[in-house]
Amino acid sequence: MPDKPVLSLDKSERDLAARLLASFLDDYEHSIPGRRILPVIDRAALESLLTTPFPDKGIGVEGVFREINEKILPNSTTVSHPRFLAYVIGPPNGIAPYAEAIAAAINQNCVIWRGGPAASVIERAVVAWLGGLFGYDDDAGGILTPGGSIAILGIGLDNVRRIPVDDQYRMRTDALAEAIRADREHGFEPFCVVATPGTVTTGAIDPIADIADVCEREHLWLHLDGAYGGLFVLSDRKREAFQACARADSVAVDPHKLLFAPLEAGCLLLRDRTTLTRAFAFRPSVGVADKDPLMPDYMDYGQQLSRGFRALKLWTALQAFGVDAFRSAIDQTLDLARYLAELIEQDPGLELMAPAPLTAVCFRIKNATEADHAAALIRLLEEGTAFLIPAYVNGRPGIRACITNYRTTHADIDLIVAQLSHIARQLSTCSPGPGRDGSSGVSCR
Repeated sequence: MPDKPVLSLDKSERDLAARLLASFLDDYEHSIPGRRILPVIDRAALESLLTTPFPDKGIGVEGVFREINEKILPNSTTVSHPRFLAYVIGPPNGIAPYAEAIAAAINQNCVIWRGGPAASVIERAVVAWLGGLFGYDDDAGGILTPGGSIAILGIGLDNVRRIPVDDQYRMRTDALAEAIRADREHGFEPFCVVATPGTVTTGAIDPIADIADVCEREHLWLHLDGAYGGLFVLSDRKREAFQACARADSVAVDPHKLLFAPLEAGCLLLRDRTTLTRAFAFRPSVGVADKDPLMPDYMDYGQQLSRGFRALKLWTALQAFGVDAFRSAIDQTLDLARYLAELIEQDPGLELMAPAPLTAVCFRIKNATEADHAAALIRLLEEGTAFLIPAYVNGRPGIRACITNYRTTHADIDLIVAQLSHIARQLSTCSPGPGRDGSSGVSCR
């Protein structure tokens, strides 16, 4: 019998790895509510990860898990914590770690269909389902990407004209039409309008139907940045606002947000999928197999060649939980955002800075400075209350909470608002600066 391949595990090692992984996942799941959102950084441990040479002789399966448990996990942000409301990212759904393990084990290269026949079909199925949510028909198509930043134009800020918004922070179509006219008069050639079905700061939904009218009249491409807001189309209560999305030439969405997939999982959808193949298809001197109408060669759909099996984690989640479970989770986040906004409106020391049509809630502490808000955010994080981030709305500093976490409850929102209210009352008699114990926060006179 041949010796074990040098980079494989024998049966006892596989059994040990399976036990340790199962224990890790189980322990982590149960520990999430009690973990610190942002860890107390063990700088010595991180320094050792940086400076310790990789060993000539391996430390084995048990040694690797020991390093993970002792150095990596204690210095990792608990993104799944129910009061992690900072960035637009939620906890991965429960089946995701297992799907990722399977994808790693079979290691399909989703560049040509022979690199993964089933993987090619599953990506096609996921893309078709996502496109169908926006009213795209069988002519549509697209490709999974690492995220929304890779799924959009990438033409640089110098080539972008910003369009003014209305009092609801939605793009003004009159200002859009005027900008197009002015650019052409000055010798520029506009070619694309980017609208947003849910801006990342306030959640404002642009008037997509009116913008589509302008684009049709002016012969411009209409792209929708739906990285944050696009998948709220799954909610019955928001679907009407997304009906005009079918008129867009392309849409970018991030399933690693509201489909609660682990990073990375973005998607670019096009109403006419041949637009991608016209842009990217080519025939290299090696590696090209025969074409198949069932299984796309995704090298013809984007600039990335070596591509992992991203679609599996989306397909398995939709199969395991069903679409209705995701609709329910999304509606729950909408309910909690409305609840948060209502509590803020009722609190004498807090005020909303903008409407909250989705789950991004921007607010401020009344009469607080930018420094006051920064100190409040640090205090919330250091005491373990919540992880929120600064926001600037119409030039005014404030705070944003974005609820994209299916673990968040009404009790979590109550706790956050209660502590913010307490901070607001303190600020009425205190000044910003270091606390008496040297910690960040407020200093009472």
